[in-house]
Amino acid sequence: MAPQDPIWARAREDLIVADEHGQEEVFLWEHSQRVVRCAIEGVPALVGVAPDELEGDALRVAALYHDAGWALQYRDGEVTRSGILSRGTSRDQRELGAELMRSRLSKLLPPKTLQQAYDWILQMDLAGVEATEARILADSENLDWTGTLLYWRIVRRHALEGKGVQGAIETWQAHKQYRFWESRIEAIHFDAVRQVARSRLERFDRFMQELARQHCCEDLPGVSTARLDVQ
Repeated sequence: MAPQDPIWARAREDLIVADEHGQEEVFLWEHSQRVVRCAIEGVPALVGVAPDELEGDALRVAALYHDAGWALQYRDGEVTRSGILSRGTSRDQRELGAELMRSRLSKLLPPKTLQQAYDWILQMDLAGVEATEARILADSENLDWTGTLLYWRIVRRHALEGKGVQGAIETWQAHKQYRFWESRIEAIHFDAVRQVARSRLERFDRFMQELARQHCCEDLPGVSTARLDVQ
């Protein structure tokens, strides 16, 4: 799906939001593009699913709109710009995104294709889903939460809450303690994707450890190991 494609252009219009000053927020749009690339090119090749085994058009638009509920809620004043994708997408938000996709693309794709995409968006968070496309979509979404890209989500969330670097480090350490990200990885459907996710998580953990060292200046000689006072 090329950027000049009318479906791509429509999705871009729907997923990029702007504030009252016209300042655009592209985080959701960038995320959706990554999920499309992962779902169409990355995960199928990784798990050995040939392109002709998939309903490609339906999978593309499902990947584009699976998180579109955030954009609708922003426009309705229910979330702030910084709040977009600051946490996992809820079932209600999935339904909002699926409905938006179906209404906005009704003249661009056949009803059967839109119904397939609609169903996969609603199935992607279910543990026992059988549709290969829904499983690919879910795993592509989970991959976007388990690598270094996660840091941008953490920064946005903590900026929204008025917290700084120390807060981000403490949140990461708490998530490690309670195996939050391991649980997310265990929910991934395909073993090969799970391995990639673990590798990404390990690299990100090393990044966060180094961030903690530099935050406390522990990489400099003569600096104590005492943590900074954030009271």
